[in-house]
Amino acid sequence: MQKLKMALVGAGIIGSVHAQALAESEYIDFVAVVDIQPEAARAMAAQYGVRAYTSLESCLAEEEIDAVDICVNEAYHVAPAVTAARAGKHILMEKPIAQTVKEAEEILTVCRENQVRLMVAHLLHFDPRYAVLLDAVRQGKLGEISSIYVKRCNNLSTPKRIGGKVSFLYYIAVHDIELLCAYAGGRPVKVYAQFPNKVCSPYGDDDGIYAIVNFDNGVVGCIEVEWSYPETTPMPVWSVAKVIGTGGAGIVEAGPSGLTLQVDGAFSYADTLLSPVIGGKLHGDLAAEVNHFAKQVLEVQPFEVDLTTPVDAVRIIEASLASKKTGLPIAIEY
Repeated sequence: MQKLKMALVGAGIIGSVHAQALAESEYIDFVAVVDIQPEAARAMAAQYGVRAYTSLESCLAEEEIDAVDICVNEAYHVAPAVTAARAGKHILMEKPIAQTVKEAEEILTVCRENQVRLMVAHLLHFDPRYAVLLDAVRQGKLGEISSIYVKRCNNLSTPKRIGGKVSFLYYIAVHDIELLCAYAGGRPVKVYAQFPNKVCSPYGDDDGIYAIVNFDNGVVGCIEVEWSYPETTPMPVWSVAKVIGTGGAGIVEAGPSGLTLQVDGAFSYADTLLSPVIGGKLHGDLAAEVNHFAKQVLEVQPFEVDLTTPVDAVRIIEASLASKKTGLPIAIEY
């Protein structure tokens, strides 16, 4: 069977999970790791028996690859995306597509100019709970969509670890904001947002966001995302999505995973959906996402995640920050 030859750009935390997915995929020939930290690149390359590089340019010069998987911080997405696209390499890119709409459009332009396919890795499209609801919306089972509510809660362990280094808007909230756009089926036109900040301010960020989003098709969306719950909360993450239409409603309640572990006196919910490792092999949503990208490229089929909603998610984030600054609703211009 033909396989897609791929290189991974970024050997950090999320890159390490992608690396296992690339190595184990039946559709992929994992050939190289790129990271500006030589030790990180060499360590991951040794783990998977691939070659290590400290620049994408040197990797492209020496390796015959078809695609790259970009897993660096969103602040650094443009350079590797442009380099890969100009070399004619297809791109799987961790969310968000970029920090700004301007950067996102630059990436899209260079991909179009070079006939390169791009998929942004918005993981909830591969979570069966969210995906089944999205299918119901797309098939018209809920009628004309009227309102949508999305919620995500993280506990304080996350801002204590990375607060001030990344914004929660791009790190966690973008998951739900992008899916809000997918459920809405329209373009966001106005945003009003509030940002409480009494809990997480010592860690360099706001507690969360409460926002109302109006879409051009009349859909009203509500966003509630926090990463300020007590660190003792047994579930580090839980989320909700509610979609109401003229013909029905759907609710995702992504709470307990169905598996509790009590180890060394500590109680926790174990991951059974996102990226569980079973018998040494990666399973779950992230593995499905990576496999989907490679399979669709090989078979020249459309991706589950199109390129409109990832950019519109960044539009909503930009408008939310403007609303925070002014205290007013912000119209989104195209």
